[in-house]
Amino acid sequence: MSDMIEFSVPIEVDEIPTKGLRRKISADEEARAALAARFDLLELGALDAAFELKPLAGGPMIRVEGRVTADVTQSCVVSGAPIRSNLDQVVSVFFAPPGMIEENQEFTLADADPPEPIEAGVIDLGELAAQQLILALDPYPRAEGAQLDAVIDTLPDGRKTGVQAGPVDKSADNPFAKLAALKDKSAPGEDESR
Repeated sequence: MSDMIEFSVPIEVDEIPTKGLRRKISADEEARAALAARFDLLELGALDAAFELKPLAGGPMIRVEGRVTADVTQSCVVSGAPIRSNLDQVVSVFFAPPGMIEENQEFTLADADPPEPIEAGVIDLGELAAQQLILALDPYPRAEGAQLDAVIDTLPDGRKTGVQAGPVDKSADNPFAKLAALKDKSAPGEDESR
């Protein structure tokens, strides 16, 4: 990933009124192409967001809520076929000055996410939209009907992988088939140690 932010919409935290601030943003064609390359997408047809930024009473933290929508085309992990989808991601994120965020604090799954840092007094809504986009993407997109045993052992550049995907071995010699047979023999709830 490059250090360049492909889609930047900076908001100065000091300019956010106490009643809050609303912003709608849309990535232009150049930003969408750069984000598509960053996230390995075939195409990013649209990326739009609507955010509301509100300072929290009693502190310099900012709550950002809203929605990010996108039209994306990904490549099927099995066949490489294009998969188009419309994403709709609800956003609720807190931002705080770096000094308020304890970097070494441990969080559990039950805890809320720690706040994001406010960098140089700015919250970048474009980068926030991009981060929400990557969270909404299917990490393993698979076209309907795509079968792993249909994969050819040739890479797109023509090199051979040396591996031929094939059907799952369901024969009795397969150790997993033997385990399944053992499992089927024991009745549910039976304690065989008695």
